[in-house]
Amino acid sequence: MSIIPEGQGAPGKTVICEAGGRVEQLLQGALLVPRISEAQDVQSREETVLRVARQDIARALSVAEDGAVTKAELTRALFFLAQSTRAAVDVAESRQERMDDMA
Repeated sequence: MSIIPEGQGAPGKTVICEAGGRVEQLLQGALLVPRISEAQDVQSREETVLRVARQDIARALSVAEDGAVTKAELTRALFFLAQSTRAAVDVAESRQERMDDMA
């Protein structure tokens, strides 16, 4: 049996329900929905980071292959590549941590 404090049940009332009862199921469902939404947001942000990293790789390779590139252009491409690499490593580490948590 669980007790849901005031403000979390009907206004002004404390709700008492059996374990596994309908109110508890609704509360558990309400708690799971944000977790799923947050996971989707995280995955979307991670995919964006990886997409940008791929673009920066292509840009850096293009600049490196250009014989007329200036030192400043090469330095800028290298800077963006380093930033994207760092972000991609962060994504990989986060994904590994989540996989470890699931095990």
